[in-house]
Amino acid sequence: MNAESQTKPKIFFNRVKQQLCKTETRMADRRTAQSWLQCLKMLGILRKFLRAERTGNWHLHLHLMAMNEMLPFLAASDHDLYTKSVYIYLQQMQVLPLDHPGVYDRFCSGQYFIQQSGRFWAGLSPDLVIE
Repeated sequence: MNAESQTKPKIFFNRVKQQLCKTETRMADRRTAQSWLQCLKMLGILRKFLRAERTGNWHLHLHLMAMNEMLPFLAASDHDLYTKSVYIYLQQMQVLPLDHPGVYDRFCSGQYFIQQSGRFWAGLSPDLVIE
């Protein structure tokens, strides 16, 4: 593929993204729209988290902060123990490259999840496999 054929989709998706942002801004003062936009935001966070967990993508798991984005929703829904646990987990994982670089390298290579089959989307967290 040449450079021009690669930039056309990027330009298209950037335009779509800009249009969606404009629509969200315009609809933000409507109560029903606010509810739907919040629902879509939560589903987007869940989608990112599941993609990271199922594919073993450590950077998506932490650096896109799928878990960090969950914190306000956990706190708002009165899940105090989950909120506290996720917060502590994120703090510990952010210093992992400094404290334990070997473990961090293994996690980055996908060794923090269990894949029982050769399929791409088949990864599971160890706590799910133990149960």
